[in-house]
Amino acid sequence: MDQYLLACVGAGICDSTLAGDRSTLFEFIRFLGRPVWTARPADADRLLAA
Repeated sequence: MDQYLLACVGAGICDSTLAGDRSTLFEFIRFLGRPVWTARPADADRLLAA
């Protein structure tokens, strides 16, 4: 995540956009309730439907 954020800053993406991306990612991780590498597309669908 940190490398992604640094790359975005280097590309000139504004802080508010990065904060929103980071917030969304951590919301998904909390919603998932298990290691993020086990996530499936259906998990993202469940988050969006909730």
